[in-house]
Amino acid sequence: MLFSAKPIGHLLAIFTIFVWSITYISTKILVADFHPVEILIIRFIIGMLVLSILYPHLPKFQKSEEPFYVLAGLTGGCLYFLIENYAVTMTTATNVGIILVITPMLTAIANKICYPKSEPITLKFVIGFLLAFIGIIILSLKGTGAAQNNGFQFNPMGDSLAVLAGAVFAVYSVVCRKIGYFAHNTLDDTRKTFFYGVLFIIPTLFFVEIEPYTVEHLAKFLKPANAFNILFLGIIASALCFGSWNQAVKVIGPVTTIVYLYATPIITLTFAYLILGEQLTILGYLGCVLIMLGLVLSQNFSIKDIKQKLFKK
Repeated sequence: MLFSAKPIGHLLAIFTIFVWSITYISTKILVADFHPVEILIIRFIIGMLVLSILYPHLPKFQKSEEPFYVLAGLTGGCLYFLIENYAVTMTTATNVGIILVITPMLTAIANKICYPKSEPITLKFVIGFLLAFIGIIILSLKGTGAAQNNGFQFNPMGDSLAVLAGAVFAVYSVVCRKIGYFAHNTLDDTRKTFFYGVLFIIPTLFFVEIEPYTVEHLAKFLKPANAFNILFLGIIASALCFGSWNQAVKVIGPVTTIVYLYATPIITLTFAYLILGEQLTILGYLGCVLIMLGLVLSQNFSIKDIKQKLFKK
């Protein structure tokens, strides 16, 4: 075999982060016609259906495994998205983007608590985190040529929810590691997680105002832009990417996988430039450099390591 398993895990993590970094465009288009909770339920239902078609086999799960799938569905399939959405309504998107950068550190801490003998939190990881954090602050506050920039404005409730969202995703990533030990097919794991995620999301429909499913509302699903973006979120961003994320966690671990989250603002700004024409400032380029240095340090990469890991002799 030319490629070893770990580089494939890194590629899966990079692919997932790349797709998730551009989903904001699809969500922004869809919220004009649908409630965010409605979008969330639809994308996970589509994800379940796609995974069931791709892999109809239903394995036998042990009763002792069930609580972990329930917890994965609750955290990764429900709470993270709901908390993040409400955080954005109570604070600025800039605040949320900056605060969520703590997720890799929270994941490393949670992983160490649950698995004391796992990979240590090294000095290089901490320095990498600090560099990426500073880079994202620069990129978020002074990195673009936008005419208006209100900077970081402290909003206790919204900012606290953003921290909580990061902590919830950290728990989800560590739970995914445990699920990986069950040795089921990753598609089965992802489908089961979606199932519990939908179960937990459905009750929230009673607390939000969803437009009745009249003929007019159903017709909105047939708009080309809406249909494309719903399918993109359901098939690519949910079924495919949650599966690739879970597989990456299984292969390279939750901490190594989550560090690729640092690249999110760079990918987002790249598409903002290509689609919206938004320009980076000199400070913006500096922020990108710091983020990439932080990512490389956190992953503990070296040219020698890459050559050794990429090709098996």
